[in-house]
Amino acid sequence: MYQINVDRLTAGNKVVTMTEDVKPDKDEQFEYIDLKEIAKNKHLGKSISIVILAHDNVSATLNCIRSVERNTSKSIGWDLTVVDNASDPAMQEALAKINGIKIVRMKQHNGYLPAMQVGSQVTKGQWIVYIDQEVTVGHGWLEGIVLGIASSPRVALVSPWTNKEIPIIEGTGFDHFSKVFFESSDGESRTAAFPSRNCFAVKRSVLEEMGGWDVEYYSPGYGELADFYMRAMNAKWLSLKAPGSYIFDDSKGKSNIGNWLENKGAGFERFLVRWGTHPLKAFRRDGERAKIKLVARRFLKLFDQKESVKVIFLFRDFELCGAMLAATHLCNGLNERGYNA
Repeated sequence: MYQINVDRLTAGNKVVTMTEDVKPDKDEQFEYIDLKEIAKNKHLGKSISIVILAHDNVSATLNCIRSVERNTSKSIGWDLTVVDNASDPAMQEALAKINGIKIVRMKQHNGYLPAMQVGSQVTKGQWIVYIDQEVTVGHGWLEGIVLGIASSPRVALVSPWTNKEIPIIEGTGFDHFSKVFFESSDGESRTAAFPSRNCFAVKRSVLEEMGGWDVEYYSPGYGELADFYMRAMNAKWLSLKAPGSYIFDDSKGKSNIGNWLENKGAGFERFLVRWGTHPLKAFRRDGERAKIKLVARRFLKLFDQKESVKVIFLFRDFELCGAMLAATHLCNGLNERGYNA
């Protein structure tokens, strides 16, 4: 009996993807891929600037910095900058004790978007990776992003998988989970309908080509990333999910914006005026389809050339219609491949 649960697959008592801290067996279905070595080779000639956006909340910021230092391979060229969005003195004191990173302090707390703009101005990497201060990055997270970057010259945005999309399995810790998630990846990038706001990589040349972040229109924040996504996609650029890259996002979208609800509503209204739709409605359906395709590809790979298989689908979804839609797409895909679903 096979079970699909939260985009992950187990086969009987044998773990196929991530519930055990082991490499998949070398059999005809699964062959271990050394993603770190592949990423090391593919990153050559690409420079990456990591920018942590911070406002107050010293403990979260320090945890984010430590996770980057602990889980980011030294074999990939990167530099780290913290944009301090006019935090209190405690943040200044804490950051002053850390060596090896660039600290840029904004004199006035102007919101999330101006901090992103500053991050692009003070760094030089061909790719900029923005991280919210309340994010913890996992094992191999940057290698996964590098693989996404290298998958096509038309890639403009790459984002990791997050705990809000694929919850951590009960009974496992984040470090354990992210390590197995990385080591069990097939190394393939997936189309992402919309990048994760709290951790994503953007190609600097495309950002400049698109005119940069629209600070004047969207400041202090909300709607700007969706707007950039729309502009980039209209210009035929790609947005991808990074293979094996996993982060824990503990943010509520409030840390860098201040009057969060007011600014969120204003940003959505601005987006609506420009694009004629709500940003979440514009991307949710494409995102669900992308996740369904991810499951279906792995599922069908397992069952090709099998004569008789009994399948039980288990979905976790906040809306019943979402689970039914996923089941319908998967069953239709199976029927197209000759299975009786």
